[in-house]
Amino acid sequence: MPELIRHSPLTRREWQVLSLIHAGQSNEQIAEHLNVAPTTTKTHIRSLYQKLNITHRNEAVQLARSLLSKIQGE
Repeated sequence: MPELIRHSPLTRREWQVLSLIHAGQSNEQIAEHLNVAPTTTKTHIRSLYQKLNITHRNEAVQLARSLLSKIQGE
Protein backbone atom coordinates (compact mmCIF):
# COMPACT_ATOMS: atom_id res chain seq x y z
CA MET A 1 0.00 0.00 0.00
CA PRO A 2 1.49 3.36 -0.99
CA GLU A 3 2.74 5.55 1.86
CA LEU A 4 0.40 8.38 0.86
CA ILE A 5 -2.67 6.18 1.36
CA ARG A 6 -1.41 4.57 4.55
CA HIS A 7 -1.01 7.97 6.27
CA SER A 8 -4.16 9.52 4.83
CA PRO A 9 -7.01 10.64 7.11
CA LEU A 10 -9.46 8.85 4.77
CA THR A 11 -10.93 5.49 5.61
CA ARG A 12 -10.72 2.61 3.17
CA ARG A 13 -14.37 3.18 2.22
CA GLU A 14 -13.76 6.90 1.62
CA TRP A 15 -10.88 5.96 -0.70
CA GLN A 16 -13.28 3.68 -2.57
CA VAL A 17 -15.84 6.45 -2.86
CA LEU A 18 -13.18 8.92 -4.03
CA SER A 19 -12.00 6.48 -6.69
CA LEU A 20 -15.57 6.01 -7.92
CA ILE A 21 -16.09 9.78 -8.03
CA HIS A 22 -12.86 10.01 -10.03
CA ALA A 23 -14.27 7.34 -12.38
CA GLY A 24 -17.23 9.64 -13.06
CA GLN A 25 -19.90 7.69 -11.20
CA SER A 26 -22.95 9.45 -9.77
CA ASN A 27 -23.93 9.12 -6.11
CA GLU A 28 -26.61 6.61 -7.11
CA GLN A 29 -24.11 4.54 -9.10
CA ILE A 30 -21.65 4.62 -6.20
CA ALA A 31 -24.36 3.46 -3.80
CA GLU A 32 -25.28 0.62 -6.13
CA HIS A 33 -21.64 -0.37 -6.66
CA LEU A 34 -20.96 -0.44 -2.91
CA ASN A 35 -24.35 -1.99 -2.13
CA VAL A 36 -25.28 0.78 0.31
CA ALA A 37 -28.08 3.33 0.57
CA PRO A 38 -27.65 6.60 -1.36
CA THR A 39 -27.72 8.45 1.98
CA THR A 40 -24.74 6.38 3.13
CA THR A 41 -22.87 7.39 0.00
CA LYS A 42 -23.66 11.04 0.71
CA THR A 43 -22.33 10.61 4.25
CA HIS A 44 -19.06 9.16 2.96
CA ILE A 45 -18.73 11.99 0.45
CA ARG A 46 -19.43 14.64 3.07
CA SER A 47 -16.83 13.10 5.36
CA LEU A 48 -14.12 12.88 2.73
CA TYR A 49 -14.83 16.44 1.58
CA GLN A 50 -14.38 17.66 5.16
CA LYS A 51 -11.18 15.68 5.66
CA LEU A 52 -9.73 16.91 2.36
CA ASN A 53 -11.01 20.46 2.84
CA ILE A 54 -12.89 20.54 -0.45
CA THR A 55 -16.44 21.59 -1.28
CA HIS A 56 -17.20 20.44 -4.84
CA ARG A 57 -17.13 17.21 -6.81
CA ASN A 58 -14.79 18.67 -9.44
CA GLU A 59 -12.29 19.42 -6.66
CA ALA A 60 -12.52 15.78 -5.57
CA VAL A 61 -11.82 14.63 -9.13
CA GLN A 62 -8.82 16.96 -9.46
CA LEU A 63 -7.47 15.89 -6.08
CA ALA A 64 -7.92 12.20 -6.92
CA ARG A 65 -6.08 12.74 -10.21
CA SER A 66 -3.24 14.47 -8.37
CA LEU A 67 -3.04 11.76 -5.69
CA LEU A 68 -3.07 9.03 -8.33
CA SER A 69 -0.15 10.61 -10.16
CA LYS A 70 1.80 10.87 -6.86
CA ILE A 71 1.04 7.23 -6.02
CA GLN A 72 2.14 6.08 -9.47
CA GLY A 73 5.31 8.12 -9.08
CA GLU A 74 6.28 6.30 -5.86
